[in-house]
Amino acid sequence: MKKAVSLLLSLIMALSAVGVTSSVYAADGVSYSINSSVLTVTGSGAMENYSYGKAPWYSSKSSITKIVINSGITEIGKMAFADFTKVTQVTLPATVTKIGEAAFYNCTSLSSFSQSASVKSIGAGTFYGCSNLTSLDCSGVENLGDYAFQGCGVANYTISSKLTSISSLAFFGSSIKTFAGGNNTYTIKNGNIFTDGGKTLFLVPPKTEIKAFSIPNGTVKIGKAAFANTNITSVSFPSSVNYLGESAFQNTALTSVTIPDSITQADDFTFYNCTALKSVTFGKNLKESSYQMFDGCTALDTINFGGLETIGLQTFAYCKSLTDITVPSTVKAIRVGAFGECRGLKSITAVSVTEIPYQTFWNCTKLENASFPNIKTIHRCAFYNCSSLKSFTAPESTEFIDTDAFPASTVITCNNAKLSKYGKNGYRLINKVKINVSKKYAYAYEVLELVNKERKDNGLSPLVMNSSLLKTAMARACETAILFSHTRPDGTSFTRFIPVAPYETPEAMERLCAAYEQACA
Repeated sequence: MKKAVSLLLSLIMALSAVGVTSSVYAADGVSYSINSSVLTVTGSGAMENYSYGKAPWYSSKSSITKIVINSGITEIGKMAFADFTKVTQVTLPATVTKIGEAAFYNCTSLSSFSQSASVKSIGAGTFYGCSNLTSLDCSGVENLGDYAFQGCGVANYTISSKLTSISSLAFFGSSIKTFAGGNNTYTIKNGNIFTDGGKTLFLVPPKTEIKAFSIPNGTVKIGKAAFANTNITSVSFPSSVNYLGESAFQNTALTSVTIPDSITQADDFTFYNCTALKSVTFGKNLKESSYQMFDGCTALDTINFGGLETIGLQTFAYCKSLTDITVPSTVKAIRVGAFGECRGLKSITAVSVTEIPYQTFWNCTKLENASFPNIKTIHRCAFYNCSSLKSFTAPESTEFIDTDAFPASTVITCNNAKLSKYGKNGYRLINKVKINVSKKYAYAYEVLELVNKERKDNGLSPLVMNSSLLKTAMARACETAILFSHTRPDGTSFTRFIPVAPYETPEAMERLCAAYEQACA
């Protein structure tokens, strides 16, 4: 017996000396072994899905240079080999049909990936960061997930006859220069992917070498993120195009853009963060600009508003090179934050706009002149931190200016004599309302009792009723009969209390509040 044990120990030591581990059970019929720098996975069926760093072989990642998946495995689990940065070679058997999300995430040394046409699905982020992987057989792939090839070194991708589903973000941030192949769902024109029989430009290769891009005649739609993150510097549209998808030109190198008259709809983030874009001309049939359409276009200094009737939410936010804007009379409305953080803006004139919403000119610190000759309503924080705006003239059409619409230092001249100043710097029509109320002082004590019970349960000291607290309760009771809101009927906040000596009975408080009761009636 001792001799047998000795022989077994000797064998284990010998195997350890050459870097061999015995087969280790992982889960669900899957086991693995490591021989020197080669990781071999064996078993049948699908591997488990793992969270980052939880794969059973993860602790050996710094020594593994090759991964071999043996026949019988049908699916590579989520994050199975994420961050195996030393791996240069992967071999998959014909039994594998699916590669899970981020399975080979950040395998930065991977240069050889051998798989058969049996692989049908490549998950989100599967080859993210595989910068040395320059070729891949995807002839059997049917589905490509989000960011599948982000940061991957593959330069050319062939759309197989079986490919039926591609995420618009599958090639985001990849090295693809051209697409080839095609099928009934995805057709290829000049290296670009089209759908709908060529009517929708689905995707331009992220590393396309075309700088001046001419969209082919017959194209009707520009798909979601179709040009995103490319280095195109100009684009021309045929008259057939009527729709720009979400993020269609986000983060491109465009220097100017003319939106043709044929375009009637543009989705959110259309030209978001095009930092080289200096000028934009809107066509006559796009009536409202989209959410954050030109947000972050820091070089933009010229706008032709075309046929716009509404400037959408945050359309020109963070366009710091805008200095002087004249909004034509065709524009009737401006949405929230439309020019927020335009820190170079000095002057704005909008003759037909009747309402300035929340944060429209937020942090436009150089704004000196704002002319709105037909304005009716200016909302809270509309000119927040516009510290250079020393004065503003509100025309006779003005109906309301929120107390926090302008900096407190801005001098407001209101030409509507019917309005009264209120709060820090607001104007509104203030009417006196007479109401008949029956005050129940005892109810205030009941509420106080409930509040103090909760305070006690939370380890807080009790509140003590005093005249200020009771006056506050009665005032807010009266006011909420007119306007049920946290804001008082005149638009101000009710936060001020005057501490006085406590009183023990409702009767005593009622006597002290008699004068206030008369004023509130």
